[in-house]
This record gives sequence, C-alpha cells and structure tokens, in this order.
Amino acid sequence: SYFPVGKEHPMPVGGEGAVMKCQVIHDNGDVRAFAVEIQGKSDDKPVRLAILKDERCTDFCLVTLILWYIKTFNIESGYLFPPFKDIIDHWQNKKGQPMRNAKHIKYVSFLKVLKKLVVEVCKRDPLLFLVGTQTLRKSA
Repeated sequence: SYFPVGKEHPMPVGGEGAVMKCQVIHDNGDVRAFAVEIQGKSDDKPVRLAILKDERCTDFCLVTLILWYIKTFNIESGYLFPPFKDIIDHWQNKKGQPMRNAKHIKYVSFLKVLKKLVVEVCKRDPLLFLVGTQTLRKSA
C-alpha cells in the first residue's frame, strides 16, 4: 500500500529541492520504503527516488533511522530537517509537543556538522578527505 507522508501533505526533507512524497507500508504495518522527489542542480524537473528498508543491515537502515527521528522529535509537518537551533530548542523546551517546522537547515550549516563528524568520528583529515553531500552516498 502507498500512503502520503504526513497528515495532510508531503513533507519537505530539507533544503531546496527535496520532498518526501509517500511511503510503502506492508500489510503487517512495517514501512518498507519512502519515495523522495529530488531536483538536483542539473535536473530539468524533479526525479523520484526510492529509499528502501535494509533488512540485512538494520543498524544503518535509512528508513528505520528516519522513522526513529520523526517519532523521537514528534515531527508532524513542515521540513524534516529544521535548523539545529530549532530542533535543540524543541527537544529542551517543548518535548512531547508536535513539531511543525517552517524553516529548513541551510546547506552551509549541514556541511559544517558533517565535516565535524567526519573529522572527529571517522578520524579523517579534512584537507585530504573532501566532504560534501556526496559523502553520504553508499558508494562514497
């Protein structure tokens, strides 16, 4: 079965050009996949891509992590990835209340945190290891 994400409309993932359109739900209630519509810099129109549940490597399954994130922060509508200060404020001061994000994280802010994680967690030299959104690809 296919169901739209969110209560009333698709949920923007964050940044410009990415929208989570629907989810695939198995008869037992498990979410099996998300459909994400992305328009890259060189795309004439949005392209729909699937994010599939990874049953073999559940610790790194993006579908499971996104569902955990939505439930943990009680995201009801708006952007999936708001600015860090907004999500921290919600966690500290409004925990349990629905989160409705009117703003998305800026690319520069996201990249700054990603670089910090690559340096501190992965122990990579930022001068030798280029970090960008392509770093998140499975083949990167």
